[in-house]
Amino acid sequence: MELTLRLRPVRGPLGAANATRRWAERESLHLLLEDPAGARGEGEAAPLPGFSLDTLEDARAALGTLGSVTADPAEPLARVPTELPPAAAFALEIALLDWAGHRAATSVDRWLPPRHAALPLAALAAPGGGSERPDSPVKLKIGGDLDAELAHARTLRADGHRLRFDANGSLDRAALPRVLDALADLDAEMLEEPCAGPWPTSSPVPLAVDESLARDPAAALGRLERGEATRAVIKPMLFGGPTRVAAVVAEVEARGGGCVFSHVFGGPLERAAAGALALAHGMDAPMGLGAHAGLALWPPATLAGFTADSVFRHGEPGLGVRWERP
Repeated sequence: MELTLRLRPVRGPLGAANATRRWAERESLHLLLEDPAGARGEGEAAPLPGFSLDTLEDARAALGTLGSVTADPAEPLARVPTELPPAAAFALEIALLDWAGHRAATSVDRWLPPRHAALPLAALAAPGGGSERPDSPVKLKIGGDLDAELAHARTLRADGHRLRFDANGSLDRAALPRVLDALADLDAEMLEEPCAGPWPTSSPVPLAVDESLARDPAAALGRLERGEATRAVIKPMLFGGPTRVAAVVAEVEARGGGCVFSHVFGGPLERAAAGALALAHGMDAPMGLGAHAGLALWPPATLAGFTADSVFRHGEPGLGVRWERP
């Protein structure tokens, strides 16, 4: 069946940051597929500048040249072009799954069978902030003013927060043992991308590869192979759609690692798709899919598979995104 394809830009202020970079604004492409009977599917392409390997212009060019796509509603991903850049592939594949789900009046679970009925969520804390739910997992960026960051973390831990950390490779390798001991004292659940160079194979805190898995897969998988890392953080927009994500997860799990799913400050469609992928492929741990600043750039939406602190299987058609206004 042939589906027409339309793109709409989404842009607005963001004010988000990781340990090494800040983003003042965010741009995305909203992809809409429609078949002759009027059934629709929606997707989102949102490469994160300076973080993703591709750009918004790459996605716009790749999707804009398609004009239309041919798909089988029973196997919606069977004919997806293999040469698409990651964000374009992500947008097209989740839109096809959303379309097929709406046609069949079923959720995307049909094509992404869940291994979990539900998983808890972790939220990214703003600098100096925490969470409204004292017992909820909170992710903190670390690697700037370490003394101040650790003092803030101790305050959150004393309030009952469970903590995980992300350094985006910014820590000094020589200081890493001291930092890991400090994080272990906080019962840290995980540290992502601590530093460049070798990581210890007997860390008191579980270590995770994140952006390096997209930028240098061989090196990141080598860390898992050697036991330097035991987890991988998967941001699906960095890799492509569910097809490519499944292949990455298989590589991680073949090396004994588990996968935690997260986002690149995209909108409701990115979050809904990442939630479905987390239920299908994630380890039994909090997923990094709590509410974030990027969602506010889009019209208000209700996500059928989310509460404030969990992602779960739902029975709504497709991705389960319901816009509160057209």
